Amino acid sequence: MAALFGVFTGTAVLLFIGTFPPRIVDAFHDFPWWTAWVVATETLCALALLTAGLTGRPRLQRGAATALAGSYCFSSAWMLAIRGLGHGTEADVVWHEAYPSIIVIGLVPFLRTRMVLLLAVALFTVVGLLAVDDPGRWVVVNILHMYSLGGFSVAVAYAILGIATLSDEESERTRERISIASVAEAEQMERERVDGLIHDAVMSTLLAAAGVGSEPRVVASAENALAELDALRFPRGDDQLVPVEDFVHSLRSGLHFIDPGLAVTTSITEAPVEPILPVSVARDLTAAAAEALRNSVIHARGHRRSATVSYRDDAGGPLTPGVVVVVEDDGPGYDSRTVPPHRMGTRASIVGRMDAVPGAGATIETAPGAGVRVSLTWTTP
Repeated sequence: MAALFGVFTGTAVLLFIGTFPPRIVDAFHDFPWWTAWVVATETLCALALLTAGLTGRPRLQRGAATALAGSYCFSSAWMLAIRGLGHGTEADVVWHEAYPSIIVIGLVPFLRTRMVLLLAVALFTVVGLLAVDDPGRWVVVNILHMYSLGGFSVAVAYAILGIATLSDEESERTRERISIASVAEAEQMERERVDGLIHDAVMSTLLAAAGVGSEPRVVASAENALAELDALRFPRGDDQLVPVEDFVHSLRSGLHFIDPGLAVTTSITEAPVEPILPVSVARDLTAAAAEALRNSVIHARGHRRSATVSYRDDAGGPLTPGVVVVVEDDGPGYDSRTVPPHRMGTRASIVGRMDAVPGAGATIETAPGAGVRVSLTWTTP
C-alpha cells in the first residue's frame, strides 16, 4: 500500500506540472529562479517517488517524499515573500497552488500522524495566503477553504491506509492460525503413524514372542519392527517414486510373510513402466494391507483368505488411474459398532493411516457371519 501512495503522488505531481506549460513559461519570465527551482526539484522528486513505488524501495520513497514536501514548502514560502498578499488571481503561479494535499499524502505512510498534521497546517496556511485576492478581505475564509479541501484528501488517505493495515494484520493472523493448525495436524498424523507402527510391528512381535518364543519367524518380525522404528528416526526418501510392478512384488512379499499360504491375485493391465507410486504411499498401502491380513489370521483362523491387487488405467475415461488392494476372508465377521474406541487395529492402522495419505482411502465391509472385506485405494493426484 505504501508503494501505491508513492506511485499516486509521483504521477499526480508530474501530471500537474505537465498540464500547465504555458503558465510555467509565463512564470519563468516573471520569476526565473523560482520557476527553475520548482520545476527541477519537484519533477526530480516526483520521478524518484514514482520509481521507488514501482520498484518497491521504501527508503528511496520516504526520502523522495520528504524532499518533495520540503521543496514545496520552501518554494511556496519563497513566492509568498516575493509577491506578498493580494495576487492570488495571477495565472503565472496559480498552477503551483493546486496540489498541496497531494504533497502531504505522499508522507502519510512514513511519518507519524502528528508530524503529517503539522506539515499540513503549515502548508495549507501558506498556500491559502498565496491564493488570497484581496489582503483586506476573505483571508480567513480562503485559508479555511484550503483546510477543508486538503483535509478531506488527507483524511481519505488515512482511511485507505488504515483499511490496508487492518487487512494486512488480519491476513497475518490468518496465516498464523493456518500454520498452528497445520502443525497440530502434522503432529496428530505423526502420532497416529507411531501408534499404528507400535500396534502393527512391536505389539504383534511381543505377543508372538510371549507365545512361541524365539522362533525364526519371530526373530524376523523383531528385526522388521526395529527397522521400522529406525525409519522414524531416519526418514526414507518418501518423495521418490516406484513402478506399480515393484510395489506389487513388495506387497506380495509382505503379505506372504504373515500368511505364507495366502492367495494373492493381481490385475494389472497396461501399467506404466515409469515410476508413478510414491514410496510413502506404497509403504502405507503395504502396512495397512498387512494389518488387515494380520487381523484376519487372528480372528478368522481356519477360514479362507485372499488378497487382490489391481491397477486401473482409465486415462481419458471416467475414473482416475490408481491402485486398489483388497484383503478379505469368509470368517465370522463382526459388528463394527461394538469395537471399543481404544482398539487401534482398524482405527489407526488401517482407516487412520489411509485417511492421512492424499488421494487414499479405506473401507471395511463386515457383519456378523458375513466375513470381512477391507478395500484400500489410492488414486493418482
